[in-house]
Amino acid sequence: MIAIVGAGAIGQMWAYKLGADNCVFLDTRPNGTSKTINITVQDQQVTNELTVRQHNLQTLKETKLYIEAVLICTKSHAACSTAHALDTNLLKAIPFVLFQNGMGSQHEIVEGIQHRPIYAASTTSGANIEKPNRLVLAGEGTTHCGPLNKHASQHDDWPSSLAKISSHADYKHNIKSTLQRKLLINCGINAFTAIENCSNGQIRSTQSFQQYWPSLIDELSGLSNIYKLELTKTDIVEMILSVCETTAANISSTLQDVRQGKKTEINDINGFAAKQLIASGLSATTNTMLTERVNALRN
Repeated sequence: MIAIVGAGAIGQMWAYKLGADNCVFLDTRPNGTSKTINITVQDQQVTNELTVRQHNLQTLKETKLYIEAVLICTKSHAACSTAHALDTNLLKAIPFVLFQNGMGSQHEIVEGIQHRPIYAASTTSGANIEKPNRLVLAGEGTTHCGPLNKHASQHDDWPSSLAKISSHADYKHNIKSTLQRKLLINCGINAFTAIENCSNGQIRSTQSFQQYWPSLIDELSGLSNIYKLELTKTDIVEMILSVCETTAANISSTLQDVRQGKKTEINDINGFAAKQLIASGLSATTNTMLTERVNALRN
């Protein structure tokens, strides 16, 4: 059985992929609830109903379910506390798979949890919650998954504990480079969508994009060099704009959070990029400014 923490769009999407017989939701909060979650899934032109059981940590122990792996699908700002709560309550052999945007929370979790296999996943599949418990799939993309720490790196391919997700993702041993490229893309899109309240495909015509794009690309080029990704500025521009075009109608997760009055993941996207640049003695003016402007939208 696969446990999914975070019943948001990504968590519900993975519950749908895995099927109700292969997964449960897990609420790790101190006052976490145990209940049945009914989800209506709009998959292209087909509507399906999905019923998944949610446990809290206490009822999970009482049911004695055999948990093979945990997919942590919370927002990045909740991922660290979630991972540590799970680490205290679950056997060390059970792997965690992290699905957060940016790279800040992944870095912190790997540093703080030393004796458990930890994997990360990056997906281009789109999903959003149109209204409570109604999931709309925006298109089937590609999901890559791979090891983040030495305990996970012992395998050259899918470990048996992750067999249930292997049919829905590609195994990539060097997942860090995938996360780093995804970070560059998120840094180039998400903040602009939130500031301008627009879809991915509309950012190029906005005032903030036209004003800050050149300096942002300079900084992202510096970040790429730190990561040794061997990307030119032209490569970075083409990579980001290509995603803007292929996901033109998509509403970024950052903008979805802003519209719902929720805390965004921008601190782990542009904010994390800024920290990495500053630590290497490089300019981070634009990434810092974009982070501050998105955070100010909640005030």
